[in-house]
Amino acid sequence: MIKKKSQLRFGLIGCGDIGIINSRAVAEAELSRLVVCADLDKSLAKSLGTRYDIPYVKNAIEVFESKDVDVVFLCTPPFTHAPLASEAFANGKHVITEKPMSNNLASANEMIAASRKARKKLSICFAERYQPYVRESKILIDNGILGNIFGTQLLFHHDMIENYWTRGFSGASLSNWRGSKIQSGGGILAANLVHFLDVIRYLTGLEVVQSHSSYDTFDTPVEVEDSLVATYRYDNGALGSINGFNCVRGTEYLFDFRIWGTNGHISLSKPLRFYSLKNISGYKPGRWHEIKTEVGNARADFVQDFCRALLNDQDVPVSGEDGKVIQTLVESFYSAKHR
Repeated sequence: MIKKKSQLRFGLIGCGDIGIINSRAVAEAELSRLVVCADLDKSLAKSLGTRYDIPYVKNAIEVFESKDVDVVFLCTPPFTHAPLASEAFANGKHVITEKPMSNNLASANEMIAASRKARKKLSICFAERYQPYVRESKILIDNGILGNIFGTQLLFHHDMIENYWTRGFSGASLSNWRGSKIQSGGGILAANLVHFLDVIRYLTGLEVVQSHSSYDTFDTPVEVEDSLVATYRYDNGALGSINGFNCVRGTEYLFDFRIWGTNGHISLSKPLRFYSLKNISGYKPGRWHEIKTEVGNARADFVQDFCRALLNDQDVPVSGEDGKVIQTLVESFYSAKHR
C-alpha cells in the first residue's frame, strides 16, 4: 500500500466523458490521488467531485494556484490544451493532456516551450500503449518475431452515433467542439486513429517520412472528416496504410491491425495472434499462435507509470516530444490530401 505522502496529487480539468474515464484511472493508480476537479459546467464538476468526495470548482485557475496539486490532468477540448497547460506550468504544476496533444502543431510547440521554461513535465495520454495486447506485442516484436518490418495496416470502421458530435457518448454536456476543425484539430484521424499511429511508432520504432491521404465528410453533420484513407512510407522503406471510417452504418466496431516483416506477421486484433519463422521459446515456428491477454485498465497503468517516473526523476512516458511527432504526422496527413 502506497502512503499518501508518496502519492502525487492530481487536479483534473474537464469533467465530461473523458474526464470521468481519466478520474477513474487516477483513482485506481496507487501512486496518484485525485484532490480537486474543475469544469465550466458546475453540475459536471459537482457530479465528479461528489463521486470522489473532493472539492470541485468552476474555474481552472483555482486548481492551478492550489498548493495541494502536483499534477494537472487536462481532459478538455484540444483547442484549450495549450493555454491551460501554459497556465499550469506557470504555476509550477506538471501536466498530462488527453489526446490529441492539441488542435495544431503551433500550439503543441507552445506547450513544449512552456514545459521547458517551467522545468516541469509534460505527457500526452496515449494510453493505448498500455493495453495488454500492445504490451504482449511489444515483447514479441522485441524478440524478433517479425524480422525486418516492411508493412503495417490499420482498418478502423465504426457507426458513430450522431449525438456524439454535440453531446459525446454520455450526453452529459452540450458542446459543438468535436465537429469544429479549428477547435478539435480534426475528425476520425485526430480523435481516433492517433492512438494507433502512436502504437505503431511505439512497437516498431519507425518514423513516417512520406504520406498521401484522401479524406471527406460523407454522412456526418459536421465539418471534420468522418472518413480517411492514407498510405505512407517509413524511414526504413516500409509501407503502411490506414483505412478509417466513422460512418459505416450497422457496424458497431470493426478493427483489423497488422504488422509484418521478413520473419513473420502479427495481428493485433482480438484475439492477438502471430506467425513467425523464428524459433521462439514455447512456440513452434511456421504456424499461427494465439496469445491470451488479460483485461486491465490501460489508463490507470499509464498514470501509474507517469507517477513512478516523476517520483524517481526519470523521463515520463509519452513525452511532449512524442506527442509532437504524432501531431506533426496528423498535420502531414491533412496537408498531403486529395479531397
